[in-house]
Amino acid sequence: MWITQEITPYLRKEYTIEAKLLDVRSEHNILEIFKSKDFGEIAMLNRQLLFKNFLHIESELLAHMGGCTKKELKEVLIVDGFDLELAHQLFKYDTRIDFVQADEKIL
Repeated sequence: MWITQEITPYLRKEYTIEAKLLDVRSEHNILEIFKSKDFGEIAMLNRQLLFKNFLHIESELLAHMGGCTKKELKEVLIVDGFDLELAHQLFKYDTRIDFVQADEKIL
């Protein structure tokens, strides 16, 4: 089986998968989780792909760029994200983190 991510009408990425582990659909979101030999678990949330093996790279970039631009990072709000790894990185700044997910099925 394959997951196809269309970036533009002329550019697509395809990933091989072994199995679909989860399929959750709600009024606002579609979450699918797949198992891949090359990438570990892959989450597809509303056609956006998140790779378990690479979450730390994206999360470190987002957390530390934001953390470096603010002198005293005291409070952070993560809204409708599927990225608890981001919260893990932000805890390195001794800050309070609130996580809000509007869709109960996705949580």
